[in-house]
Amino acid sequence: HLDGNYLGQTRAPHQLAIQPGAGWHRLSLVDQSGHELHRSFQVLGEK
Repeated sequence: HLDGNYLGQTRAPHQLAIQPGAGWHRLSLVDQSGHELHRSFQVLGEK
C-alpha cells in the first residue's frame, strides 16, 4: 500500500515499480504471514 492505496502483489523477486509524486508518503508492506512493515519517505521535487 502507498498512502493507504493498494498497489499489488509480488512474487520473487519482490519488486514493484511506482512513481509517487513529490511530498511525503507512507509505504506499507504485508507478508503472507500477516507481518507488517511501514516506512515514511519524502520524494523531492525536480530542480
